[in-house]
Amino acid sequence: MTMEPDAARDDLEERYDFAAWAGRASAPVRFVLDPHALPNSRLRERSPIPGGADHIDHLEQDQPGSHVAVTVAVRASALDAQQGLLGIIGTSMLPRLPSCAEAGVEIGDACFCSPGEPIDRVWFTRANVFVRVESVGEQPVSVVDIAAAVDGQIREAPAG
Repeated sequence: MTMEPDAARDDLEERYDFAAWAGRASAPVRFVLDPHALPNSRLRERSPIPGGADHIDHLEQDQPGSHVAVTVAVRASALDAQQGLLGIIGTSMLPRLPSCAEAGVEIGDACFCSPGEPIDRVWFTRANVFVRVESVGEQPVSVVDIAAAVDGQIREAPAG
């Protein structure tokens, strides 16, 4: 038996306490990531996502075999960005992903991450920006420093 889309969405919102973080957001910003300012990495390629200014930056790390993908999606509002975050964490096969705060990481207005060590996936929103930072290489690496640096750039972005 499968759940109806609305029931599945309601379940997801309840499981992640969406109501508690949906309204908590910084003011909208105009944001373009500077990948050259991210720690311990070099930009290998920027891939645009069709239909807007969204993109994925593919980064090489100092550690051999380690690569990180940073997906940046600038939305019209913080709620739109948070809806995107909820949609992504809802695709996880785990019963529930930990919030970044539960993992001891303070990033974004709303943030979730992979369980365990290293934390190789961080998904967060800050203002109207939805960000995915994911270790995608042969060698899993922590992405916390990169996610924190992206969050710092968003906090410094001009108001939108």
